[in-house]
Amino acid sequence: ITIALMAFFAAAVGSGPAVLRAALMQSMLMLAPLAGRENDRPTTLLTIRKETGSLRWCLLSALLPTAVVFLLCALLQFVRLLVVG
Repeated sequence: ITIALMAFFAAAVGSGPAVLRAALMQSMLMLAPLAGRENDRPTTLLTIRKETGSLRWCLLSALLPTAVVFLLCALLQFVRLLVVG
């Protein structure tokens, strides 16, 4: 219900890029427990650093989800502009 309300709110306020990004990120945060995902980011990053012995993989693991969400929001905004005009 909350995700539907966020979508309604995003549509009501004009669906700007910042609004779409915030609504999408909040929706993903709410759906994470349903997928069995824990929210322990520091431990995950430290484990990746310890297991790989590389700071590169640790940084990639931190930045990749952010990049994916950013690209998904940009894609949604592009589609919205195509549909609405």
